[in-house]
Amino acid sequence: MSSVMDKVNPNLLKTISKIAKRENTTEEAIINESLERTIEEKEIEEEKLKYRVGIPIEVVAEEFGETPEEFIKKLQEAEAEESIPLDVDKLEKELRL
Repeated sequence: MSSVMDKVNPNLLKTISKIAKRENTTEEAIINESLERTIEEKEIEEEKLKYRVGIPIEVVAEEFGETPEEFIKKLQEAEAEESIPLDVDKLEKELRL
């Protein structure tokens, strides 16, 4: 990793070092976290471009491991003020909470 660190802009590296010191972590950890966030943001932007009108129900249902019919049924139950059975751990992982 040091070869990569040698290629980082010195002013940027100073800023990263200050952040790392403040957060009691390493420069590498700060860079990795920043890269992960950047990649996630780019993926979200790509999805927005891919589904300009809205995400198809099939795609959403698949994210929850359900068929579109199962997902629609759960949505209808929710509209009828019934509860939707939910795996909280899976939801937290999906939403990165």
